[in-house]
Amino acid sequence: MLFEKPSGSSGLRREGYQSHSFIAFWGANVPVTNIDWRQLGACRGLDPGIFYPETDDESDSAKLVCAACGVRTACLEHALQRREKQGVWGGSTERERRRIIRQRRRSA
Repeated sequence: MLFEKPSGSSGLRREGYQSHSFIAFWGANVPVTNIDWRQLGACRGLDPGIFYPETDDESDSAKLVCAACGVRTACLEHALQRREKQGVWGGSTERERRRIIRQRRRSA
């Protein structure tokens, strides 16, 4: 996601991302560090409220946007690194991100 949280939230902004991940950009795999991935997000310009649902059950519309996004992996990795507590990032809710973190710890 590319915007500030809606009013009533903690007001955190999505910040830059450093990674060794690659994304497809104009037919070439480009390191995420060479492109501001936030500018390429499918969520850009959309109502931020859909990415901050009250419950996980209300996250379907955000997940649909993320499913078609070319920088979904970079967004998700950003949220995992920053331990984002709210919202849908990279197609995952906070609960789903906690599960991913637990799975990664177990496999390490």
